Amino acid sequence: MALPPTFDPNDLSQAGWGVIFAPNAYQRVRPVLEPLLKWRRQEAGELYREFVGDDGYRVGDSAGSFLSRHGIGQGRVAPERMPYYLLLVGSPADIPYRFQQQLDLNYAVARLHFDDIVGYHHYAVNLVKLELDGSSSRPERRMSLVAPKFPGDVHTATTVEELVVPMVAELQERARGWRISTAIGDDATKANLGAVLNGDDDAALLFAASHAAILPDSHPLFAKRHGALVCGDWPGPPNANAIATGVSPGPGIRASFGRDDLDPAGRGSPGRMAILWSSFSAGFGPLDLRPEASQRASVAPLAQALLGAPSGGMAAVMGFVDRMLGFSSPRLAAVDRYREAVSRAIWMLLTGARVGFATQNFDEAYAELSVALSAIHEKRRYGQEIAPSELVGLWAATNDMRNLILLGDPAVRLSAATPMIA
Repeated sequence: MALPPTFDPNDLSQAGWGVIFAPNAYQRVRPVLEPLLKWRRQEAGELYREFVGDDGYRVGDSAGSFLSRHGIGQGRVAPERMPYYLLLVGSPADIPYRFQQQLDLNYAVARLHFDDIVGYHHYAVNLVKLELDGSSSRPERRMSLVAPKFPGDVHTATTVEELVVPMVAELQERARGWRISTAIGDDATKANLGAVLNGDDDAALLFAASHAAILPDSHPLFAKRHGALVCGDWPGPPNANAIATGVSPGPGIRASFGRDDLDPAGRGSPGRMAILWSSFSAGFGPLDLRPEASQRASVAPLAQALLGAPSGGMAAVMGFVDRMLGFSSPRLAAVDRYREAVSRAIWMLLTGARVGFATQNFDEAYAELSVALSAIHEKRRYGQEIAPSELVGLWAATNDMRNLILLGDPAVRLSAATPMIA
């Protein structure tokens, strides 16, 4: 559900902007975020809110209980009571991902968390400078897509064939004024991905789809490389029938791009964004119930580094909290709805929508897919025969749409964006 039709989602004085601090983050983090808070307060006016203490998140809150305390029913968007754009500040250990996902169904929600306080400072200062500079700092209108395709690997093959290639064709037709460059298959090397992430290849928007490097909590490289993006330099899975969406420690780690592969200075143009279409690319925590899954609730190290760079950092990063499942099986039943959500979200970003509004496409897809999945379960309950591939594909797509989250300020826009046209 978006804002009421009479509201302009790009005008914060109509949509509102608010920040929800984790209880143990307010005293420590708010002072360094003051440049960003002051700027958003100026833009949102009377619809600016800060939620702290008893007014903010309480341990055990659901989105419903939080909204109810503020006199709002879940499913209703009323910016005069609850701003549409909401920034969560703090670790997912303090404000859980589940709360973020629930609240995001109707509001434009994102999270900001850094292990180091300096990251908050860099992000706030860089973002305010970017928006105040306006068109003077506008980068080239170019999007880059990076998607390896490994031999014998169903997941990357179907991701490229059913998502990336059709999406590129659609965007090239619709996103006039933008140049779409691709590094697919063997071209999706660590060097080519690194060129974009480190700013040598100055694309305004990156879409990177691959496997993730999966490390146990005890691994010495966990804090730097868990969730790192596996690049085309990897020779592929030893099992020709592999469909896993993560790569265990070994050659895949060396061929992946992680936090310690970033240029610490950050050389990219301001206002860039990244969509990292791989497992654990945004964060991790107890959402993954497998016994071997990480129980450390945190924001992914690569995403933190991209957002908190001293200069040239990303304005927003989108990725997955849990494992990405959607294209682990060929002929995904919900592939059209899946691809439509991704393509439309990207098109909206390229044409000037605020990122939190653009990514509501994923929440709408999640709601629709959930209804369809419920209907399938009901048919099975009453004895109707359901093809296993249909059930598994629909469940996987629903899971993916649920586990996508946004990091950064939900009200940012691509500085290179062109005005939206029909």
